[in-house]
Amino acid sequence: MENSWVSRLEQLLNVTVSNFGVVGYAPWQYNENMKRFPEFFRNKIILYCLYSNDFEETTTASSKDYYKKKGRVYFESYPPDFFDLVAVKTAKDSFFDRTVTSTLYHRIVDEENVVGLSNGRTLFKGENEVKEEWTSKDNREYFHRTLSEAHKLATENGSQMIVVFFPSRIVTLSGEYIKHFQDKKPIDLEKRLFQMAKEESTNLDLEVIDLSNPLQAEYTPENPTYNLIDFHLSSYGNQVAAREIACSLGKHGYIKPTKTTTYICTEKQVKTTTSLVTSGIIHLDEIDF
Repeated sequence: MENSWVSRLEQLLNVTVSNFGVVGYAPWQYNENMKRFPEFFRNKIILYCLYSNDFEETTTASSKDYYKKKGRVYFESYPPDFFDLVAVKTAKDSFFDRTVTSTLYHRIVDEENVVGLSNGRTLFKGENEVKEEWTSKDNREYFHRTLSEAHKLATENGSQMIVVFFPSRIVTLSGEYIKHFQDKKPIDLEKRLFQMAKEESTNLDLEVIDLSNPLQAEYTPENPTYNLIDFHLSSYGNQVAAREIACSLGKHGYIKPTKTTTYICTEKQVKTTTSLVTSGIIHLDEIDF
């Protein structure tokens, strides 16, 4: 947790950053948190973070049986076969390493499209799982209502809400992805989704922080911004995200710059009339970003 962008942002800004993120939560659940615990969302800066799967139609609305459907099923894995059990019994690697190895093995033998990169990283075809129907008119209208509700809740609590875009790994590695799979569709779809979200945010006069370009610009084989196999930010990626968010908050007057942020942010600070009375920052999205 100390390597998460939330912790790093707290260190950069020298303010409390509360982590309200829960793995798998969607925007409508962010809003439920704001409704159920309003005392935590008063006079704050609220970072309303979006990832590509936050536009999935099945997670844009609450339903009575939602949690019943998900529950433990969310954590289903392959049933172990004889050789899996032998490997677990005899392997000296950690449980995590064995789990990753087993999962990757099954992906390969099940003929999923996998490619290894030169630095030991692995890409999966369509790993951002974006679907064409997520860009539908109905889905856009529902997203608009969800974002509008969040903005209204934040305003009623005297808080300032900022929308933050976290790109998927295949967008950050778009060059490698297109080279290996000759497929731009999932990348283009994700960009369309974020463009839709940017337009809706702009219509509500909400500030947007898009991490797509910084994460792509900072990625190198020696310092990858994403983890070895899974789709989350690496320790270095979290550092880049925290720096970009801190610089944006200071640049647009949401928070007073510190000596550290003044040093690391090369852009000239922009003076605004935005109030600086905030007592902290609330983060809404996945805990493991």
